[in-house]
Amino acid sequence: MSDQPFEVREKPGKESWDKRWILVDPVTDKVLDDAQGYGYKSKQSAIKAGWYKFGGGKRQLDTAAKDADRFWRNHKEFGQKIQALEETWFKEIARGEINLEQEVQTMAEALGIEGFHKWFLAHLK
Repeated sequence: MSDQPFEVREKPGKESWDKRWILVDPVTDKVLDDAQGYGYKSKQSAIKAGWYKFGGGKRQLDTAAKDADRFWRNHKEFGQKIQALEETWFKEIARGEINLEQEVQTMAEALGIEGFHKWFLAHLK
């Protein structure tokens, strides 16, 4: 028995120049997901969809979002300082002259903020 709840296979009946991928149950060979009949354009995108749908990916992302929301509720002043930084340096950040993640990490260390992860920035409101 397989450890993984799905297996990625080429979609049968497609042209050789237009490979598509589907997710199949490794035990029963039943199609679990075929991207609404079209198949996934790449094997990597099929793996990603399988991880999200059947490998606990959605649960992990939801947990990460809850952790980030909890962090920002407890560190409102830090969030305001980050927003001020973004507003002040938005052009430099957009041009890639300033690495926002690095600047925020440095700020967190200087302020003694514990438990900050750079992916919390995506959940800053």
